[in-house]
Amino acid sequence: MKKLIAISMAVMAVSLCSCRQHGDDVLNPDSTALQEIESYVDLFDIVWNGINSSYVFWDVDSVNWDKRYEECLPLFKAFDDTHEKGDTVHYKQYREAWSKVVAGLTDHHLYASIRNLYPVKGEQEFVTLSPGSEEVKSRVGYHPSSENVIEAAIDTMVQDGRISDISIAYGYDTAIYVLSCLMDSSIAYFRSNSFYLTEMKEAAKGTPEAMCWKVFESWKRLIADKATGAILDVRANGGGYCSDLGLLLSPFLAENLTIGRYRTKQGMGRMDYSPWSDMVCPASATTDTVYDIPLVVICDCGSVSMAEMTAYAVSQMPKGVTVGERTYGATGPLAPGWYEGTFGGVFGTMYSNYYVYTSTFEWHTPEGCLEGIGVTPDVYVPFDSIAFSMGVDPQIEAALLQFKNN
Repeated sequence: MKKLIAISMAVMAVSLCSCRQHGDDVLNPDSTALQEIESYVDLFDIVWNGINSSYVFWDVDSVNWDKRYEECLPLFKAFDDTHEKGDTVHYKQYREAWSKVVAGLTDHHLYASIRNLYPVKGEQEFVTLSPGSEEVKSRVGYHPSSENVIEAAIDTMVQDGRISDISIAYGYDTAIYVLSCLMDSSIAYFRSNSFYLTEMKEAAKGTPEAMCWKVFESWKRLIADKATGAILDVRANGGGYCSDLGLLLSPFLAENLTIGRYRTKQGMGRMDYSPWSDMVCPASATTDTVYDIPLVVICDCGSVSMAEMTAYAVSQMPKGVTVGERTYGATGPLAPGWYEGTFGGVFGTMYSNYYVYTSTFEWHTPEGCLEGIGVTPDVYVPFDSIAFSMGVDPQIEAALLQFKNN
């Protein structure tokens, strides 16, 4: 089951269908998401069992899931008692109960939206939970990762004459932002707030998404024509297609780069895993077009998922360096659907009784699992709000310094 990371996660999910060891008659947590559920205990049981079977990090997670059930079940029994007395359940109490259910789970992709069956009139009907986000916010030195301050510092560099050959585009109703330019006359710089290059490459001519692809191609032309070094800025980048990794890094690789291994679930049991498969970033298709220059990635706590994978991969390259801050820690790849391909990952339906968004695959590097930890940069440069307020980006400056220091 050797696979290249350059395939899309949707294709990866289909390729793992053969890992399933049970038929279609097994309990599918998707099947009850849209059905009427009258009991808080029943809803708790469904979600608890869904996580029990689909969660992929039980081998590294420290949460005692059985004990968690015993601890939380009385909370939902109390909600049923409240309803049976003719009363409704307050949002605050309901959110606190579900927060206790998912507290401490390692998966930093984990997001849950769960309906309050009998809410107080005028209060929110759904509680949303993201334990990974809470962990990141609790870190020493945490700051919101903001595109605005990064772009403001780049604007200052433009005004100071340090940037040329700049290209900018927006895609998907301005949700995606891409920029390429030449910094200090010799360093090709590229940043995006998400990785959807795989889709953009196939976008219809003249569309905003096609223009985004042209910005990426302009970065590659700068590397081929003028640059003595390159920067990939993945700060405030929420991730995207794993197949983008090949588009970004293959031109820098003379041979395949193995960045770890991955697996998913193949049965209902917590430890029913598929075999491990190598996660490989493929080499350039033609060795005469390999970019033999240093590559620096800038990352921060807003670098999530595929952005983190990119940072780690570059750190393993002979001429690669990572600069900035520790990344978010949501490293487990995702694929759509729980039941269609594997027993791991997302289940439920958004705005139904429940929706649980969780990693489909577990990724381990040679150093171990980075889920909930993130990628630690080679060169640590903290966020400096004072410097940014003056239009100076210390992390970009540190990245540029790497080329001067060889």
